[in-house]
Amino acid sequence: MRKKLSLLILLVAAIMIPTCVSAATTSQYITLGEATSEGEFGSVSFTAKADVAANDIKVQPVLCKDDYKCKNGTYQNIENEEQYPLGLETIKDGLVVGQTYSIGYSAEHIDVFNAITITIGNERILIGLPFGDESATMTVFKISENDEDASADELESTTVEKQKVADQTLLDMIKESQSPYQVNATDNSYTWIFDGSKMDSTDFNVNLTLAVGVSQNQKKIENLIPVGKDNPLYLHFDHHGNLPKGTSVRVRVSDKYKNGENLTLYYYNEDTGKLEEVAKSLVVKDGYVTFALEHCSDYVLASNDNSNNPQTSSINTTIYTIISLVSLIGGIICVIIIRKKKIA
Repeated sequence: MRKKLSLLILLVAAIMIPTCVSAATTSQYITLGEATSEGEFGSVSFTAKADVAANDIKVQPVLCKDDYKCKNGTYQNIENEEQYPLGLETIKDGLVVGQTYSIGYSAEHIDVFNAITITIGNERILIGLPFGDESATMTVFKISENDEDASADELESTTVEKQKVADQTLLDMIKESQSPYQVNATDNSYTWIFDGSKMDSTDFNVNLTLAVGVSQNQKKIENLIPVGKDNPLYLHFDHHGNLPKGTSVRVRVSDKYKNGENLTLYYYNEDTGKLEEVAKSLVVKDGYVTFALEHCSDYVLASNDNSNNPQTSSINTTIYTIISLVSLIGGIICVIIIRKKKIA
């Protein structure tokens, strides 16, 4: 019904991230009008101070959790907002200067949201909705001119050293952006990729540290690798537990595998002491392999094609040579024995 905000969420409290440079109680686009609340329904009105196209207006229900009337300007987005539609019919064609408009809401959802944000141009307007005899409140945040571009750049990538944990605040930002977000190791040995368009819950604190090539369970895992799989690469995640939907990891494997080589990914289940296949036919491209993850612990990659492993290939060649020599010697011995019998 409504597009999600493309700008970063405005968060000013300790659990939130500031994205605006100043706050005020007046807007250059609207003047707050009367608010009504009767029974299960309410509405808040405002008068336009400028012409605004419909696609330049973004409205979203939010929750002022620690400040019921939203006077201190702090709020957080709500999950599954499509389940709590607002009455936006009067603004569907945009705003015309001097005209009065209203936004309706259901008072029965007071525990879910008690405010709305209206983003227009360089302003994000937070309106605390009245329930009962209260009046609406308005706080206006000025967004810097480069804020949207800067936010897009920020969401493009960062490093594990700078962002050691992907907490709920960051994941909320990623979900709101509806775009992929990357966190890279400074040596480019691995990259976390969080796809905001696939996220649902953001209630996570993901430790982003990954050790490539080692595992505290290495001795246990190496005895569990299936026959036919070879040249294992161990992966130890410091994070344990579930991950947000849309999470994937890109790992550099060029020291172990060749481009085009097929790999299988296994998860080590510490509870059962077994390896569980997660993905197969992962193809090495440009020295890296990428795979989706739903939870973290210890993993191992293994080659599906032993012939692509130089060490295994060398061993196979040696074994073949030995077998050939033994067969040749055996043949010679048989010929000698047969000749001796004929002579005798």
